[in-house]
Amino acid sequence: MDQTHHVIDYIELNVVDLAASRAFYEQAFGWEFNDYGPDYAGMKQDCAMLREMRF
Repeated sequence: MDQTHHVIDYIELNVVDLAASRAFYEQAFGWEFNDYGPDYAGMKQDCAMLREMRF
């Protein structure tokens, strides 16, 4: 993946209820996730939101 300078390329959201938070972001924004254990998930790089973004 090409790197673009001066843009946000990583962010973490701390949540109390991972399942509820995932459900919210999936419904609200169409985000898709990779699971990294029971307490951590990451947004897939090829999710719908990123396909629609214009840089």
